[in-house]
Amino acid sequence: QTTRSARSLRPEDDVSNGMGAGERHARRLVRAAGYPKPWTAEKDLALFEAICAGRKLPYAAEAAKVTTEMAKERWNALFPASGRSYEAQVEMIHALRKIVAEAAG
Repeated sequence: QTTRSARSLRPEDDVSNGMGAGERHARRLVRAAGYPKPWTAEKDLALFEAICAGRKLPYAAEAAKVTTEMAKERWNALFPASGRSYEAQVEMIHALRKIVAEAAG
């Protein structure tokens, strides 16, 4: 049975949901960055999928429908240099896909 306090937690803060540490960390980075205009979960996902697929930043910015400078700033906000690894990229994309799906209902 879910307690009242567990229901009010964000998914990344609820340790009973089976979410891995990497996904929790990725979601916390997204939450900390927020969604200042024009950013949305869909734009974040487009940016990350393009960059992680090996696309150059201008192409990734085009995929997210933002300027190259905006894409660079967002990448750095969501993905600090100190934590960049292949595993962290996979976790971020996984988390963003879930966030987009959750927002869609």
